[in-house]
Amino acid sequence: MKKFLIALTILLILLGMAAAHRVHISSRIGEIRVKSWFGGGKPIADGTVRIYAIKDGIEEFYLEGVTDEKGEYGFQPKIGTDAYRVEIESTDLPGHRVEEIINMTSMQSAGEGIRGETELSTYQGIIAGLGYLLGLAGIAMLYLARKKNA
Repeated sequence: MKKFLIALTILLILLGMAAAHRVHISSRIGEIRVKSWFGGGKPIADGTVRIYAIKDGIEEFYLEGVTDEKGEYGFQPKIGTDAYRVEIESTDLPGHRVEEIINMTSMQSAGEGIRGETELSTYQGIIAGLGYLLGLAGIAMLYLARKKNA
């Protein structure tokens, strides 16, 4: 039982670390403002932002900047541009990057608008993780019971 509790604790810690690596982005039109954050809600502060303007299917580099402490970055739209491809990369955790297409012709994001809207909340994620762990524990108990009877 002690080994099971140790394994369960390690697994819960690892699950929490995996959830922290998700990256999200949202956008609003006007002065175009993008906001980026990790799975746990922590903003991507000082993230590198690269913006590419897309006009008539041709993409060209437009701007580069850095997100603020809230994970936000704003820029003025270029007249006549059909869409923007926005890339944000975390400088704190290299390799964590998100990309979004902002479609100016339909005045909404070509993606989901706010990515991650359908993701589980932290509470739901914990409950789902516990259900998963209980399922694994049940399989382990079944295996041990069959092994003991054999």
